[in-house]
Amino acid sequence: TLHPLKVEDDCWMNTNSVNIYTGKIKLANIPSGNNWKWVQARGRKKVPMWNENMMIDIFKASPRLLSRDSLIPLPFLKIWIIHVQFDGKCNSIVWCEKGLDPTANELEFIDSLLFSQ
Repeated sequence: TLHPLKVEDDCWMNTNSVNIYTGKIKLANIPSGNNWKWVQARGRKKVPMWNENMMIDIFKASPRLLSRDSLIPLPFLKIWIIHVQFDGKCNSIVWCEKGLDPTANELEFIDSLLFSQ
């Protein structure tokens, strides 16, 4: 299912989740924590598929602390961003290689904090 270009936290919450978006996603559009942001890892591959009139751009991203003085631990997360350009249009795929993977109890606790009255 194609999502509009509004990226939610769930794109990096669960290991092996795959989300597809219409348009080209920038790392700044992917939600992050208060003390960290997403940064591109070294290396980026562009793969032309001339027979299909398609270009694929793939890179890995992981969290980076906003301040070296931060005492808050950095989450161990890893996502891959894949841009697929075809016939002048671009779609983006976000694959979460390593997510937070909250347990059912943790999700219930978070829900109770967010939705309690």
